[in-house]
Amino acid sequence: MTLPRRLLLAALTAAPSLRVAFAQPAARGEAVTILVPYSEGGVSDQLARMLAERLAPRLGVEVRVENRPGEGGLLAAQAAARAPADGRTLLLHGSGIVVMAANAPSPRFNPNISLAPVAHVAELPGILVAHPALPARDLAELLGLIRHASRPLRCGVLGAGGADDSLCRALGVAAEGPVAPVVYRGSAPLLLDLEAGAVEISLGPLPAYLPLLRAGRLRALAVTTTERLPGWPDVPTLRESGFAFDGLAFNALFAPAGTPPAVIARLHAEVTAILEEPGPQAWLREMGATRQPLDNAALAALFRDVWEETMRARERWDGRR
Repeated sequence: MTLPRRLLLAALTAAPSLRVAFAQPAARGEAVTILVPYSEGGVSDQLARMLAERLAPRLGVEVRVENRPGEGGLLAAQAAARAPADGRTLLLHGSGIVVMAANAPSPRFNPNISLAPVAHVAELPGILVAHPALPARDLAELLGLIRHASRPLRCGVLGAGGADDSLCRALGVAAEGPVAPVVYRGSAPLLLDLEAGAVEISLGPLPAYLPLLRAGRLRALAVTTTERLPGWPDVPTLRESGFAFDGLAFNALFAPAGTPPAVIARLHAEVTAILEEPGPQAWLREMGATRQPLDNAALAALFRDVWEETMRARERWDGRR
C-alpha cells in the first residue's frame, strides 16, 4: 500500500526521527563532543574516551573528547550549559559539580537547571590515601599528625570548593590542626606530586589511585563507602574510623537543558547498551567502579538532593561564621 505524498509528509513531520538527530556527517562539523572537566589521563578522561570510541559507530558520526579543566570542573559545565541544545555537546561530570557550584562564592549557575541528565555511567568509591613516608597507618594517627604538625599537611584536591576540598578541610577541623588543600586541574598531575611526596594526603575516587596503591607507593587509610570494599577488606570506612561521612562519587553524561527528549532518549539508550556490554563492564570492574542502572528521572532527583543538602550545609556554615 502506498501512502499519498501529502499523508507521507505529514507522518514524517509528526514522528520524531531518532536517526535524523545524528544523520549528518562529521565532515560538516556535526561531530558529537564530550567535554571532560579535567586534564587527560584521569578517570573521567578514560571513561569519556571509552564511551566515545563505542558511541561513534552507533551514532554514525565522529565522537570527540575535549578536555576543559579549570575551576574544579565549572568551566566545562558552563561550556556545556551554553552549547546549542541539539545533543552534539555532552558533558561527563560527577556529583562533585553540584557541590562545586553550590559552594561557589557567587553561584553562576545551577546545574540542575542548566543541564539535562542523559545517562548514569558509574559510581566511584572514594578513598583517603597518604604518601608512605607519612607515619600514619589509619585515620586516627593521621588526625594526630595534623594536630601536632609544625606546618599544614598538604592535601591534593581536584578543584577548590568540591567534595574532596571540603573533606580535606574537615579533617583539619576534626584534628584542630592545619590542612592546606592544593588544587589540581586533573588527577594525572595530582598523582605525580602525591607519589613524589609534594602533597602528603589526598581523598578522591579509588580508580585514580589504584596503580599506585597496588604498587605500594601509596597507603590507603579509609574508604568513603558505608561498608568496607570487598577488594580492600583491611581498609576501614571513614565512618567506622570516627569521621561522620560516607558516600559514592558518581559520573554521568549531561546535555544542555532544552535538548529534545527524543535526542536524549536516543543517547540514553546507546550509552546504556554500551555499559551493558561485557567489555565495558570488565573495564569498570578493573577501575574499581560499580554501576547500578538509573533512569534520568532518578538521576535528576539524585542531583537535586545533593544540591539541596549542600546548600543547607552552606547555610549552616555561613550562620556559624
